[in-house]
Amino acid sequence: MHSSPRCAARLPVKKHTSLYSIVLIAIGLLLIVGSFAYLFVVNKRAPKKLTIKTSDTLPPFFNPKSIKKRNPGDFTLRIPAISIEEHVYEGVDDETLKVGVGHYPGTAFPGEDGNIVMAAHSIATEEHPGPFTRVDELKAGDEITLIDKNSKQYVFTVIEQRIVESTDVSVLYPTKDTKVTLISCIKPDYPRDKRLITSAVIKR
Repeated sequence: MHSSPRCAARLPVKKHTSLYSIVLIAIGLLLIVGSFAYLFVVNKRAPKKLTIKTSDTLPPFFNPKSIKKRNPGDFTLRIPAISIEEHVYEGVDDETLKVGVGHYPGTAFPGEDGNIVMAAHSIATEEHPGPFTRVDELKAGDEITLIDKNSKQYVFTVIEQRIVESTDVSVLYPTKDTKVTLISCIKPDYPRDKRLITSAVIKR
């Protein structure tokens, strides 16, 4: 007679405990969901971090990808003092320089004011010719002639040669005066971090 009431008295306690646990779990889930929702809203409203690509910081004449392709026609480079007569192709990528002399995209063309920049290998290998093998023999006063597709000739006079770091982009900068810049590697030690720069000004 006494045991039944005691057993009956314990049942409501278990029901209350289960209900309490469910309430706590529900509150916990609400807090978790609320936290994620808050973070989502904050991230949406926060300003995005500005990412600057390396190529965006380079001047346009040093970043061929940012240049609209303009090619009024390939031209010829002639340097009588070292017996050079080479067709000049547009571009200075590996494939172009395997063929011969390349014109640097974004720099001036023959007949235009500014800096006409060309590059070529100075050492001939099985993979590529060495059009600028004897460029280091040039001296002040030697002539460089550019011949456009209409056979018009532009004559330049060498004024100097100098050695710069391979990372020196100043040799590509536009100039007010019309000039030619030849870029090549250095012989015979062939240090990969140096370049031989030959500068010539137009002959008036």
